[in-house]
Amino acid sequence: MVILLVVITVAIFIGIQVYLDAMRKPQTISAKQPVKITISQGVVRRYMHPGHSWAETGKADTVTVGVDDFAQRFIGAIDSLVLPQPGARVQQGQRLVTLSHGNKEISTIAPVSGTVVEVNQALAEHPMLINTSPYDQGWVAKIAPANLAMELRNLLHGVTAERWRDAIRMQLVASFSPRVGTVLQDGGLVIDDISSLLSDEDWQRVASEFFSLYAVSNRTTAKHQ
Repeated sequence: MVILLVVITVAIFIGIQVYLDAMRKPQTISAKQPVKITISQGVVRRYMHPGHSWAETGKADTVTVGVDDFAQRFIGAIDSLVLPQPGARVQQGQRLVTLSHGNKEISTIAPVSGTVVEVNQALAEHPMLINTSPYDQGWVAKIAPANLAMELRNLLHGVTAERWRDAIRMQLVASFSPRVGTVLQDGGLVIDDISSLLSDEDWQRVASEFFSLYAVSNRTTAKHQ
């Protein structure tokens, strides 16, 4: 019995020593592999472009694109818009759709490159669908992508997209400081129709902070130039 206890004790100590040695041993770290983006058919994922557009993947061979919530809140009630034409080639980072409210207009950016295979015809008669349902009924177009896996690396998704939205809200508050209450609802959400708070002079300054310079205009001003 004594011999058995000695054997068990020795075995326990050997086991503990092996464990401690393994913990102290430097771990071999393999070289960092490039991140691969897998596009799974049937799995719907929405990606955001900093140019205030979105791209939704996972449906057949096309990508559905549209205007984000911030853009529609910024411009206000959309009374007219300019859509891309079916068959047109679009490039990521270039103009996708122009939205107008009164004498003010902005354009949002194409989130992916490719060929426009379908346009939301309902927007021609009811442009405010973008206001009421920017991520669903207010979609803009469906695009057959040219280089989707590569271009998705330039878009925002998940937590990164949420942090970007928070940064945009903070930037908006800073633009209107100290009149913070004029642009945010209770809970920190952006109010609708920010453009109505801006004079024609302020419009160019503030809108250009959030949309590319070439995509912002004041149609009344342009007519007199």
